[in-house]
Amino acid sequence: MKNKATQIIRNTAVNIGRLLMAATFIFSGYVKAIDPLGTQYKLADYLQAMGIGSLLPEWTLLVGAVLLAALEFSLGIFLLFAIRRHLVSRIVLALMSIMTLLTLWIVIANPVKDCGCFGDAIKLTNGETLAKNIVLLVCARAVAGRKSIAHARLTDAFSNRRPRRFIIPVPRSVRFMP
Repeated sequence: MKNKATQIIRNTAVNIGRLLMAATFIFSGYVKAIDPLGTQYKLADYLQAMGIGSLLPEWTLLVGAVLLAALEFSLGIFLLFAIRRHLVSRIVLALMSIMTLLTLWIVIANPVKDCGCFGDAIKLTNGETLAKNIVLLVCARAVAGRKSIAHARLTDAFSNRRPRRFIIPVPRSVRFMP
């Protein structure tokens, strides 16, 4: 009984984390899509701080800003509706790992004053951005670490504890072939 209660609490925590990430990604992608030029300027600030600002033309930064907004919004929608949960959760985990490391550098070096995560809608300091990214990274790790129900059933089916029978549905046209 305790194992079932623990599983329910764990599933609830994972789903809360998934919904928190979905809301954050949808809002961030939406704000960046409303103001792609602002995102372009923020990307230019980051590249300038890294010393590689003059390597890329401005139109590539604008394309990058639009693609970043589309990626964040799409990942948020996929998380919200649990579409391709494992693939999306691993992509989000990789993205949040990269963004957390980038934010850690921003907190230490302080090259820009505002992260630009939510455009002009919400201004976060570098420390607040790092805290937000750490929370989202923990949520992403929890969601990515969760095994699917189908995987759990398949694992149970092949375990030695409980033998189960598989019934493979075969279409009639194949059953009666000469």
